[in-house]
Amino acid sequence: MNAGKSSRGKQARLSRRGKTVPLARLMPDIARTAWRSRGFINQEIVARWVEIVGEDIAGNAVPLRLSFPRGERMGGTLEIRVTPAFAPMLQHSEPRIIERVNRFFGYGAVARIKLQQGPVQRQTPPKPPAPPSPPDPQAVAQSGKLVKPIKDDKLRELLERWGAAILQKNRS
Repeated sequence: MNAGKSSRGKQARLSRRGKTVPLARLMPDIARTAWRSRGFINQEIVARWVEIVGEDIAGNAVPLRLSFPRGERMGGTLEIRVTPAFAPMLQHSEPRIIERVNRFFGYGAVARIKLQQGPVQRQTPPKPPAPPSPPDPQAVAQSGKLVKPIKDDKLRELLERWGAAILQKNRS
């Protein structure tokens, strides 16, 4: 019993010897602890919820907790918060959701779903950026003059476009 504590203490002391540790390296451990306290063994189910169940369901429902019978890691109950108006629809989609979540895990982790009605913050994928506007012909001409001495065609074209974009941005 003391051996476990002393090895953890020794490990902690070794990792603190005058070296700073990037916060990004510590975040997975902190996040894992937080997600496990909420009942999620695999936090990716929350992060990839839209991929797992689709946009139509993810817009109206979010996973809250995944709980298993004592000593088991199969046949769990997935608790989902759902908007009240969408609850009947989700109830009919329950077998499909269970199948998708189990396919994500790779085994029969979820056996049933428990619905909790309430407000849901909509999860929508980010919109793709708008296509860039066509470059100003004057900026392209000016940029072309500047990069004319460059022999490499690909590099010259890249620098010409880049220069045109910078010149156009400076004018507006």
